[in-house]
Formats: sequence, C-alpha cells, structure tokens
Amino acid sequence: MRVLYVTAECYPFLKTGGLADVAFALPQELKHHAMDIRVVMPKYGKIPYHLKAQMNHCFHFFVEFGEHRQYCGIDTLFYEGVTYYFIDNEFYFHRDNAYGYSDDCERFAFFNRAVLDCLYGLHFQPDVIHLNDWHTGMIGPLLDAYYRHDERYRYVKTVMTIHNLQHQGIFAYDDITRHYGLAMHDHIAEKCRWNGQLNHLKAGIEFASVVSTVSPTYAHEIQTQAYGEGLDEYLRAHAYKLVGILNGLNTSIYNPETDDALVVPYSIHTQDRKKENKVALQSEAGVNVDEYRPVFGMVTRLSDQKGLDLVMGALAHLVYRGCQFIVLGTGDAHYEAMLAEWASTHSHAISVRLQFDESYARRIYAGSDFFLMPSRFEPCGLSQLIAMRYGSLPVVRSTGGLVDTVNPLHHGAEYATGFAFQHYDLAGLIYAIDQAADVYYDQQQLFMHMRNNAMQENFSWQTIAARCRMLYER
Repeated sequence: MRVLYVTAECYPFLKTGGLADVAFALPQELKHHAMDIRVVMPKYGKIPYHLKAQMNHCFHFFVEFGEHRQYCGIDTLFYEGVTYYFIDNEFYFHRDNAYGYSDDCERFAFFNRAVLDCLYGLHFQPDVIHLNDWHTGMIGPLLDAYYRHDERYRYVKTVMTIHNLQHQGIFAYDDITRHYGLAMHDHIAEKCRWNGQLNHLKAGIEFASVVSTVSPTYAHEIQTQAYGEGLDEYLRAHAYKLVGILNGLNTSIYNPETDDALVVPYSIHTQDRKKENKVALQSEAGVNVDEYRPVFGMVTRLSDQKGLDLVMGALAHLVYRGCQFIVLGTGDAHYEAMLAEWASTHSHAISVRLQFDESYARRIYAGSDFFLMPSRFEPCGLSQLIAMRYGSLPVVRSTGGLVDTVNPLHHGAEYATGFAFQHYDLAGLIYAIDQAADVYYDQQQLFMHMRNNAMQENFSWQTIAARCRMLYER
C-alpha cells in the first residue's frame, strides 16, 4: 500500500506542536506494516542546516494556482528509513515562523497545489493521501476539480486527521477564486464554504473518504456544541465517516533509561534514582531543595486552552499545601507576566522559565512528582503520556485524550495512574491537587503503586499504526 502523508510540520525538521511528533512517529511505525509511506512538507528556512545539507534536489517546476504562478523545487531526504519530500519556495516558507502571516491562505494554497503537481515528477502513485489539519484541507477539492481525469489520480482516497478543531483555516470566500481558481467549479467551491467564508478544514472533511481525530473521546466531543467550534452540527451529519484513533508516544525518544538530558537515568526497576533527578531539578529551577516536598511540573503553551486561568487561581493553594511548582513554556503575555511575578515573590516554591527548552522539559518530567494539565479541551495530548513514562503522575481535567489515557484515582486505586476533575472550574482543580498532595504526604505506598502503574502504561505507536493501516484499507 502506498501512502503520501502531507503535513505542515514534522520533527526534527520543524516543530511547533504535537502534530510534528505525530508526523514523525506514525510513518516511522507504518513502514513496518508493509507500506510505502512517504512524507511531504514545506521546506522552511528554519529547518536545521545539518538536515538541509543532506537533502538532494529532485527537480523543479512552476505551480499555477488561482491568480498566481510560482516556482516550486522538490528536495528529498531519506531519514531513518522514511522518504521525505520538501516543497521549496523561499518567498512563502523562508520565514521566522511556520504560520501566523496575513498571506497564510495563499501560502498553503501553493502548498496544496504543489503537493498534487509534484506527484507527476516523483513517479509515486499513492493509494491514499493522508491529510493533517487545515493546512492540507484543500487537497481533496483540488483533486476532484483538476486531477480526477488523470488515471494516476482517479482512484486516490484521502484521510483527513483533525488534530485541533479550533484551527480551521478560515479566510474570505473570495480567496477560493484568487488562490484556488475554483469559481468555475461552483459545485466544489460551494462545499468549501461555511458561514459565508472559505473554511479549509471543513473542505477537507467534506471531501475526505474517512475523517479521524487523535482520540476516541475527542471524536465524540467535537460533535457537541461545547467542543464543536461551530462545526458540531456538520460533524454529527458526517459521523458515519468519523473515527477516533489515539496518538501514540515514541518510546525510544522518550525513555528515562536512555535519556541523556537527565542527571541520572532510571527505569521502573530503579525508581529510587528519580529522587536524584528531583533534587537536581529543584536546584536548577532555583526553588528550595527538599526531596520530601511534592513537585508539580508543567510544560505547556501558556494559553486559556491549557487551563492557565485555573492554574493562576490555584497557585496560592499550591504554596499553602507546601508544594512546589516548576513551569516551562511561552504564550499569552498576561500569563507570562503573572507567572513571572509569582516566581519573583515566591521563589522558594515557584519557578518559571519563559522559553522552549527540550532538555529542560525532560528534566521536569523526570524530576517532578506530578504533572499539571487542567486543559479546557485536549484533543489528545502528549505531555501526559511523557509524564507517565517518566513516573510523574498527571493531574488533569477529564476531557479529550486525557480521558482516554489517564486512569484517575477516584475510579479505583488498582489501575490508577493519575488524578482528574470533571468540571472546568477552580474548585475542581483544587480538589485534584489536594487529592494528589494527600496521597503524597500520607499514602506513600499508594503513591508508589500509582507511579508503577503509570510507568507500565504502553502508548507505543505499534498498536496505533495497526489501526491506521486498517483505516487505509477501509
């Protein structure tokens, strides 16, 4: 089976979020399932030089899309057993960031059309094109409008994966003519319209053979008004082709036994060494060094989605309970300022690092006792999977993938791997924090039992990849 995996980002080339991890790990695993899977993404200027230096130029051509005609180069790299293709155009992709520009519609219109055009020169005829999020959503409409007459494209199917429904790629409806030239195909163009605007994600869902989300619970949640981001009624009407497949974790990358970012490596059989990582983290973070004090870690984007409004309300209670809080992340300016103020006035207990640092993130996972994720919504979440792998018990809100991956203590101690609260309010978060602190202070045997459970959880990509293959075959 031949699959073309289309993504706007992929580790280690460029990463802004969990999509990049998935785009790397899933093809890596699928190659072991008798599949010829290849990945295509933009050739960003921010791709590390040592990776760009290994790329080979295949060919170039000009992409005609809407009112535009632009150069497109195709570079390739065979990396860790998978073939990657890179769509090269410096005008669109040699920028400081992947997204967030006023011409994003034009940039990804070029990308969508270039992906389909490049197949002529690659001599690769996919059975399935796997699309990810709004940046790839117009490939389905373009297939039907411009390519189905060609034998090589006639029977190609598409899978659309929704990683985060909040980001839909909504632009002025006129852009469907300016950037896609679809006005002459009224029946196709109309299916890309939603509330009078061009909606890339809705278009991708409309034309996909199958639609997947990154957790079973999220697949149900997005069909409700609370989580549907305005598309809930539409998604309920298309529930027949909607399926939830949980994301996995690259257990070779995230492995406390071999992670060279840690002060001391450890495993489920040598958990006593985790204390050394805890003391080292406290020292590095600048809080009081005390191995008997519970440490709550958080590695996150500082935003409302991640529950930062609840976190700010709970900080005084965390300090009151004798806990420490170590956070790493960037995001909304007002949360950055508030956290920095708390860290300056409570430096013995609270540490904030406003940046992205992958090595430090891993030391937080390894050195913390609990990992805080009180998300408003969480399509899947990878942080809780990493935390459990490193023996840090998640404290989460029961939503999306957090429901599917964390077994809360209030459901029973035998299989418990963390703590959870249901309703999105401060009282719920404080309840979960108190429950975690009480177990740590008063029930160390239970705490260690839960840590064992968490570290034994298996979220590897092997099982998930088998389900994805079944999806392709379907």
